Amino acid sequence: MPLGKGEVITIMKYSIVLVLILGSAAAQPNPAPAKTTQKTEAKKNAAPVIPADAEEVEPNIFKHTDNAGKVTYYRRSPFGVAYYTPVEKGTSNSATRSAAPSSASTGEMTGVDQGDSVKFTRPGPFGLYTWIRKKSEMSDDEKAAFEKSKSNSSTAKSQSNAPKKDQ
Repeated sequence: MPLGKGEVITIMKYSIVLVLILGSAAAQPNPAPAKTTQKTEAKKNAAPVIPADAEEVEPNIFKHTDNAGKVTYYRRSPFGVAYYTPVEKGTSNSATRSAAPSSASTGEMTGVDQGDSVKFTRPGPFGLYTWIRKKSEMSDDEKAAFEKSKSNSSTAKSQSNAPKKDQ
């Protein structure tokens, strides 16, 4: 049984109203979390405060030593209080430092031979830049980087292939 023009319009109106009601119900924010999570989040997000027993080293810069002997510097700025703990000389974090820095960390451009082309990589402020250039179209800088990386890889291979002395 076909529907008349008025019935179709009525059904469409009800459908649109239903979609709007369901959409607004879905867009309502979630209920507030429990008070315990609000307290812990408030502690995590609390701005640092300059301790009362901190001594002023320079204007707006304070030095505080806790009971364990750990020194912390606090600085009052227009944006709030910032703090840092200086790293003592002679200590090193072995997880962040390596014995020999890689070419990516020293800022060198490296080239890897791929037959008739060379794949170059160079560190940049947003990560590694990588590009491929044909050997016939390389610039002077790219040629120098390719030769240097070629010589570095050949010396590394010769050192790894050298017989080890027994002690």
